Amino acid sequence: MKLFSVFLIAAILGMHNAIQSQTKIKVACIGNSITAGATVDLNYPKILGTLLGFNYTVYNFGKSGATLCFSQASAWIKETAIVNNVKSTKPDIVIIKLGTNDAGGGSGIAAEFKADYLKLVDSVISWSAPGAKIYICYPIPIFSNPTSDAIITGTIIPAITDVSTQKGVEIIDLNTRFKGHSELCVADGIHPTSEGFQAIAKVVFDSIKIVVAKITVSVSGGGMPVISTNGGKLQMQAAVEPTNATNPYVKWSVENITGSATITALGSLTAKANGTVKVVATATDSTDIKGELIVTLSNQSDLREPIMMSAELYPNPANDQVSLTGLLIGSEIEIIDQAGTKLNSFTTLESSITISVSNFKAGVYYIKIINSSETKVVTFIKE
Repeated sequence: MKLFSVFLIAAILGMHNAIQSQTKIKVACIGNSITAGATVDLNYPKILGTLLGFNYTVYNFGKSGATLCFSQASAWIKETAIVNNVKSTKPDIVIIKLGTNDAGGGSGIAAEFKADYLKLVDSVISWSAPGAKIYICYPIPIFSNPTSDAIITGTIIPAITDVSTQKGVEIIDLNTRFKGHSELCVADGIHPTSEGFQAIAKVVFDSIKIVVAKITVSVSGGGMPVISTNGGKLQMQAAVEPTNATNPYVKWSVENITGSATITALGSLTAKANGTVKVVATATDSTDIKGELIVTLSNQSDLREPIMMSAELYPNPANDQVSLTGLLIGSEIEIIDQAGTKLNSFTTLESSITISVSNFKAGVYYIKIINSSETKVVTFIKE
């Protein structure tokens, strides 16, 4: 279990707990023009790098026109400079997406394609970091050429399946994602549109990401979960498992049980009122995994902030009804006219309510909202 020290980071999903100090995970994307992309910025490896985040470095080793079969002049394996770059990178994860340009060879390429793919996987393993994960992709459909697409489906994909079984490497199925979605390719029916590159990146990301399985919340430095000084603070920390989770960041929140406290995006807890609170760290990787810790607060002057100040009224001016939002359940509501006469009063059992004012005369009215923390008055005009 790895503990993450706390820093402020801006990420797609908001403010998270601390980042780990570690060597970045290197991802090598091997392939043809569908990997190389349309431009330096419009390609799936570039998008994948954004999805994976700053703990990863993604390298684009795509070559336009590349085949897998070694006998072809355009074979990817013959691109010496690219191969040497892969070797020097020593990737931790390798994604191979080849086969589209081999489909023109007909069904007779099956044996050669499979044999050469097995050799390529062996080579990639030898070039990569120890324990590297290797993924091989089913090609996307060829929408503009039914004959070539039939080779993809009937020859290329079965061969890739056999390679996966023999070498124990995982398959990333891009074909199914694109099947029936020709709009994800440009007019040639082969190369992806901007949305197509995004679709490839998302499928690859979902295939290689490592999700959070467990979060343990504790006090930084091994301290006790207790605040006994008035307005005191505790720095919280979260231990995420597995330690190599793709997105190891958390979002902090606090649930007031019998006490009251606030917590910052950095995990700094401040006591407000005596009792107990539950500190919660929630994974931001879509798993919604949570870690929790009960903290006891004592010797507090009641420092709770007013909790109803977000109450809002609309529309204003009004004709038939007004709505109130942001209420504290259990608040007393009083409606008063300009003469100070109380026209109505009730207790709200919801945080948002609608009040009929259709029988009110035109003029100015006041709504008084009362709870244990404060009283707020809002004004509205009846037209």
